[in-house]
Amino acid sequence: GGIIITEFNISDEVFSSVFSNVSQGVRYGNCSDNFTEAYQFTPSDPFWTDLGWSGGQPGNGNTGCGYNVSSFPGITPIAGWSSSAVSTAYRDSGSGRLWLADFDWQDGSCSTRTQTVLAYMAENNGQ
Repeated sequence: GGIIITEFNISDEVFSSVFSNVSQGVRYGNCSDNFTEAYQFTPSDPFWTDLGWSGGQPGNGNTGCGYNVSSFPGITPIAGWSSSAVSTAYRDSGSGRLWLADFDWQDGSCSTRTQTVLAYMAENNGQ
C-alpha cells in the first residue's frame, strides 16, 4: 500500500498506469492554485467528516484549474466544478489509495485550506 496524489494535467496518465487506460477529460476552472470546492460529492465520506465542507466557490471563479476525472472507473468523487465535473476523487487498491487531485496546486501559492486538504490526502489511504 501507499499514497499517490496527482496534480493538474497528470491524473489520466497516473490512473492509466495504476488501473486502466482512461482519457483526459475537459478542462475547467481558473488557475488559482486552490482546492476546487464549488460542488460537493459524497457528503458522508470520511474526507468531509474529517475536514468539513467550506464550499460555495462561485463556478470557475476561485477554483483550481484542471481536468474532469468523472469518467474514471471505480472512483469515489469528492469535489468538483459542477455536478458533472469532478476535480477531486480517490480510488483504493489493496492498502493503498490514489488521490486524484486534478487542480493546479503545485505552484506554492495555494490557500491554507488547500494545504490542509493536501496534508490530509498525504496522511490518509482509507485504512
